[in-house]
Amino acid sequence: MKYPLNKLLTSRERLIEQFASGQGAQSFSQEHAALMDQYFRDTLQESQVGTKLQQRHIPFSLIALGGYGRRELCLHSDIDVLLVFKKTIPAQAKELVEEFLFPLWDLGLELGHATRSPNECLILAKDNFEVLTALMDAHFIGGDYTLFLDLVGKLHTKVLPKKARFLNMWLVEQNKLRLEEFGDSTYLLEPNLKEGIGGLRDYHHMLWLASAFVGLREPRDLVFLANLSNKEYQELQQQVAFLLEVRNHLHHISGRRNDRLIFEYQEKIAGRVGLQDQKQLRAVEQFNSKLHTTM
Repeated sequence: MKYPLNKLLTSRERLIEQFASGQGAQSFSQEHAALMDQYFRDTLQESQVGTKLQQRHIPFSLIALGGYGRRELCLHSDIDVLLVFKKTIPAQAKELVEEFLFPLWDLGLELGHATRSPNECLILAKDNFEVLTALMDAHFIGGDYTLFLDLVGKLHTKVLPKKARFLNMWLVEQNKLRLEEFGDSTYLLEPNLKEGIGGLRDYHHMLWLASAFVGLREPRDLVFLANLSNKEYQELQQQVAFLLEVRNHLHHISGRRNDRLIFEYQEKIAGRVGLQDQKQLRAVEQFNSKLHTTM
């Protein structure tokens, strides 16, 4: 199945070139996720294993999890997927996974995957908050859409109502651990863009709590369900988009998954986000001021 891979390579290379030149910088993560969605859908369409499973009436659903599920797929972020079968997992499941993941491994992309039934997903989600939050961020890629809807529906009706209070307690504890390990990024000179206090993880906590307590399904529901004004929501999205843009520049310049913004990269990124030296304030100083205000 060379077509899906070649199409992905061409499209991804073009997207990265546009990003590096300053075009569509704040939409890169969403567009990157969309490219991966298309690759998986093209691969499933050409898959002989997938076709045989459908002919045998064995439904399956391919689902994006975590940051990929949120469509926050930064340049070197993990690509986490879940293959769900309605009941018993068939022997051909391994072949199906190999069809769409092996080409990506050969590209050197960071991948995470699991194959489960809906019941296995729900049982794990009850006992493991990392599994729970990954599923809360999920979006459908391909296969049987009703299977995906059924899993997400049961997660929100049977698991979250019972686990909301405990999820909140876990997140409070996670915040303490983050503060100890990564510090408060709102004032650190070399902040951690993801896990530091004030980083992207705080936004994820907002989404998870709103999902657990008021039934949020999409970030824009914060306006209707979580008492944010439209202005507050737009400001929040702008701040998140800026952090994601900076994180993508950090990934691109360092050539790897990287969340700690050390001094070495700050001046380069300041230029990439369009800042220039002024008489009384250098571009890197403007950048750091904007970054810390955002956090």
